[in-house]
Amino acid sequence: PDDRAAYREGMDRIRTRGVAHFEFRIVLPGGPIRWVQGHGRLMRDDNDAMHIFGTIQDVTENKMAQEQVRSSRTFLQSVLDASPNPIIVLNLDRQIIRGNRAAHALAGERSLTDMTCHELSHHRQSPCDREQSCPFETVLETKQPAVMLCDHFDAEGHERTVEVAAAPIFGVTGEVENVVEVMRDITDRLSLEAQLHQAQKMEAVGQLAGGLAHDFNNILAAIQGYADLLEMDLPDGSLEMKHAAAISHACNRAADLTG
Repeated sequence: PDDRAAYREGMDRIRTRGVAHFEFRIVLPGGPIRWVQGHGRLMRDDNDAMHIFGTIQDVTENKMAQEQVRSSRTFLQSVLDASPNPIIVLNLDRQIIRGNRAAHALAGERSLTDMTCHELSHHRQSPCDREQSCPFETVLETKQPAVMLCDHFDAEGHERTVEVAAAPIFGVTGEVENVVEVMRDITDRLSLEAQLHQAQKMEAVGQLAGGLAHDFNNILAAIQGYADLLEMDLPDGSLEMKHAAAISHACNRAADLTG
């Protein structure tokens, strides 16, 4: 009943155009619903009477297969869109043929599938130089997955450090037909790692300085001890006593420097 309008529209096209192809559902005896495809042609007999000749073909299995394909594609796109990292699929001309939501956001106002990988990532019209690390070229040459660090631009034009994981997609002939790239911005992580490394270096320097100060104080303590012994044995006012007092004073000043 829901497809009566589609059936009438198909029949009207036959009357006005002379031929039409259309699909609709029918209910068979017992209740099962089947998809059918109608092919009709308008013809006139010897008495100029109009007749419609046509065939009906059951296409239920084809419709179910098409629905499964659409469902699979929708599910695949949902999986890709769930990733916060841009994901793109390239053909052998570096043209982007598919991408997830994050990749579309990276493209900004431009259409993602109208862009190449270097236009999206490097904001340039020409491919990367041979001297530059290119995950796309590496995958084509090795036919193996590759992970590289690259300098890319974000949607606002700021340069970012990006970890690109690229992998080949093989066709039925066994040759690479497409390359998929997953781009993860690690700029902030590298900055934090550099800060942590600097903090660790400063901590190591502090520990080294603390150890040196401890050893230095031990040496000063020994010198101070000998100076005290000299002062105990030397007569007051003698030149030797003055020298011993100077040594003791210098030890005290050195000890103040190391805390």
